[in-house]
Amino acid sequence: MSRFISLLISERQKSLVGAVLTLAFFILILAMLTGAAVYHVRRSIAAENEAALQVYTDLQGRLNTIFTSLQTEVTAEPCTAQFRSQLRRLAYRPDGFSELIYAPGGIIQCSDGVGRLTYPIPLGIPDLTPQDGYASMVWIDSGLAFAGLGDLVGTIILRGDYAVIVPPLKRIEPTVDWLDLEVVLRGRGEHWWHRNGDVDVYRRNRIAAGERTGPAPAFRELVCSENAHHCVATEASLTNLVSSYRFQLIAAVMLAAGLAWRLSRAVQQFITRHWSFEARFRRNCGIDTIVCAYQPVMDLHSGRIIGCEVLARWRDVDGTVVFPDRFIPIIEDGGDTLGFTRDVATKAHRELSAVLPVDERLQLAFNVFPEDLGKPGLVDVFDVFAGSRDRFDVAVEIVESKAFDVADAECSIEALHGAGLKIYIDDFGSGYSNIRTLAALPIDGVKLDRAFAMAPDDSLMARMLNQAIDMIRVSGRVIVVEGVETAERLQALRGIQPAVDRVQGYHIARPMSAMSFAEFLYRQRHAPTLLAAA
Repeated sequence: MSRFISLLISERQKSLVGAVLTLAFFILILAMLTGAAVYHVRRSIAAENEAALQVYTDLQGRLNTIFTSLQTEVTAEPCTAQFRSQLRRLAYRPDGFSELIYAPGGIIQCSDGVGRLTYPIPLGIPDLTPQDGYASMVWIDSGLAFAGLGDLVGTIILRGDYAVIVPPLKRIEPTVDWLDLEVVLRGRGEHWWHRNGDVDVYRRNRIAAGERTGPAPAFRELVCSENAHHCVATEASLTNLVSSYRFQLIAAVMLAAGLAWRLSRAVQQFITRHWSFEARFRRNCGIDTIVCAYQPVMDLHSGRIIGCEVLARWRDVDGTVVFPDRFIPIIEDGGDTLGFTRDVATKAHRELSAVLPVDERLQLAFNVFPEDLGKPGLVDVFDVFAGSRDRFDVAVEIVESKAFDVADAECSIEALHGAGLKIYIDDFGSGYSNIRTLAALPIDGVKLDRAFAMAPDDSLMARMLNQAIDMIRVSGRVIVVEGVETAERLQALRGIQPAVDRVQGYHIARPMSAMSFAEFLYRQRHAPTLLAAA
């Protein structure tokens, strides 16, 4: 999960995320459009199937009507002139059956067209019988010369003593040009007869249904009448579909690409808002995500570690540790500076109480926001240490990054002193800090800005270090120098008279976890000369 979040918030991966989102949306939109197209195709096929099947359903209805009329309206002696007249009267009806035959037992004796035959003509063995589930006997595609129709063929349907010739029906043409359609009449077993449409569609449909390896991919449907005699097989090949809708497909691809790009931009904007550093920090900052780092502070006279400065970090949602220069302005803008300091103090008390020896008394220095100096709630921030005064001395370091009212600050410092806290001015020599503040406020100590200790030996800042120490020493305040990076600079500080009281910096130790600080302290206690001689 953290890797995924890291990918979302990474500036370096922004283009990749955008491309992946665009591709994902493009595929999704194409899938939706494809689904809509498939639905449209299947609806069209179903409509074509229904229309084609209805032709043969209507045909069956007309056949039932004509056979009923033959049984009830033809009453004359078979094959007489009156009989023929009655047949012809029925044949003139607009139902499509113009050839009516009298063929008892399957032997043709007369018809409305030619009258009585010179010789009766047997129809032979029928293709379909009632044993096949049909109500009639059927001869498919029989020659019609006996009826005076020359080389024409038709289907003869015999029910009782009467037969009807069904001529080939008009070819059924689908209303869409991408669809192939075939109507078949099914017989016994696997036998069938092509009745209309495109030859071989029914066979390919059966193959695709699993009898053998199917043909090329296509949309296929097979629908049969209620009695399953007539079936309509349809086939829409992908090639025909693409060819018929090529312009619509191009438009759909362009639409999908455009929508995908717009949706990708919208999602990226949401990600930027929701997963921006400020938004992540405001949502997730708390005691569980604050990381405390502890930088040891050494007494310059004895070389002994007498405490540490508690430095705040923040663990981002992707697991990376963020330094305060990124989130301090967010805290200040949000107005919850006291709450943040309280969380840091609570976290430090929890971690150090668990790992440090109970007989070790150390000073813990916490940075506070200058705007909190005049707030009455500042004292309560460190209430968590009220029961640990025998183990921890709490020092509050004030950074004069902003000018503040000396009178108000003095009242707050007195309140902090009353609660047993010590007060230090941090980064003295930079920003608003000056000798007037040093003289006016009842502070316990001063931390010189690291620029003094880190300045090259022959630089102006290095020469000013002695003067700054002299001024502070006159005030009687404890002097702490931070930014001690080398053994040479540490030795030089030892040579300054009056001496610096305390030092911290990478040469002493880098900021570390609570457990590492406990181990460092243990080693220093058992080999105190290591740092003292450094």
